[in-house]
Amino acid sequence: MKFYKIIATCMLIIGFQANANLITIDLDNNDVAVGETINVSLWANFTDSVDTIDFNFNFDNSLFSFIDSSETTALPNDGFLNYFTATPNAQGLGLGFISFDSFVTGEFLFASFSLERTDLGDSEFSLTSNIFESAATFESFTLDPVNSVSISAEVPEPETLGLFAIAGLMLLNFRLKKKA
Repeated sequence: MKFYKIIATCMLIIGFQANANLITIDLDNNDVAVGETINVSLWANFTDSVDTIDFNFNFDNSLFSFIDSSETTALPNDGFLNYFTATPNAQGLGLGFISFDSFVTGEFLFASFSLERTDLGDSEFSLTSNIFESAATFESFTLDPVNSVSISAEVPEPETLGLFAIAGLMLLNFRLKKKA
């Protein structure tokens, strides 16, 4: 009987961890030097059918800049009945999609774009202001919490071996002066 309770508990835990509507952040490189670019892909997995998607992709504007015309999407984007947009804003990048003739569901590439590293420091990529709606049912859906992605570029430090050598020479010099 105890065995069945353990299995039932595990099934409940797994069931509660299922992601209904999820967008994941995928970076092609976590170690980017100043002047280099990083490609960001936002993969969507929706169980609900939606025709409006709107959210912010947040990053530190003092460390990265959006490269204009680098955005792509797997969604229909004819500029008339289906419209995708990527607009730089104070938080990073505003992303949106609206469709007047179709609904999106399932797993797909919502957006892919490039950022250029402009300065050294740590930055975190995350999503906020999430709006997912269906005009047919007048329902709004939520996005499951997304794990944010951190990226850092360390400030170059002097070699540890060099510091030890200098310290050793100073100790040797101090010892020779003390004997003299």
